[in-house]
Amino acid sequence: MINRISLWAILWFIGSSAVASAVGPVQESDKPNQQPEKNFGSVADQAEWLKSPPLPEWTQKKRFTDENGVEQLVIGTAPFMSPAQAEAELDRSMLLIARQWISERFSADAGEHLELSPQTIRTQWMTNHEEVPCIFQVPGSAAESMYRSFAQLAMTDKVIDQVSQLWETKKVALREERQRGKLIQWSIGGGALLCLLASVHSYLRVDYLTRGYQTVRLRLLLAAATAAIIGLSLWLLNVVK
Repeated sequence: MINRISLWAILWFIGSSAVASAVGPVQESDKPNQQPEKNFGSVADQAEWLKSPPLPEWTQKKRFTDENGVEQLVIGTAPFMSPAQAEAELDRSMLLIARQWISERFSADAGEHLELSPQTIRTQWMTNHEEVPCIFQVPGSAAESMYRSFAQLAMTDKVIDQVSQLWETKKVALREERQRGKLIQWSIGGGALLCLLASVHSYLRVDYLTRGYQTVRLRLLLAAATAAIIGLSLWLLNVVK
């Protein structure tokens, strides 16, 4: 029976190979016609589809130093369907650019930990703000009204002093927080060590009192207690971090 099945399998394989060699590989002409996918790209890459009034000269720059030696940062957004969306994206972009500037000016920790808000940047850093309506039209589609937002941030001495004071205050808070975290970690480690020593002492004491008749059970209890203490300690250390 097995030999018969093997023979049929060999014959089926030979027949399939012969059919495949006779038909040959599928040619490009044999494939069904496929329509090419339309890829219009991003709005930023297709400026010819975007019609807007002439932009102010300052919006054409990204980062420069003016005649007074003050560093200027210019942030712009892509077109959005509503002014609110453009302004929300401008707030996110301003926060990102501000943190990058703080990291370069002070330190990476300052850019990461310093607390900033779009309202603070708008009221104290921003010197120019422009909301530009525009028309976006893909060939063959209806025109749509869209909006872009631009902002210019002046890194004046007042802004630098303000950020420096905030960072000095934040550094003190971070230092105290790290010291408190280390103290808690040492406390957890010391408590875990004391619990392990107490478990070993209890095991030896009970094993002595029972004259070795319960040694196997006591060792199992000691192993379980040790695993529980170590697991709880690691969990607490992870929570503290």
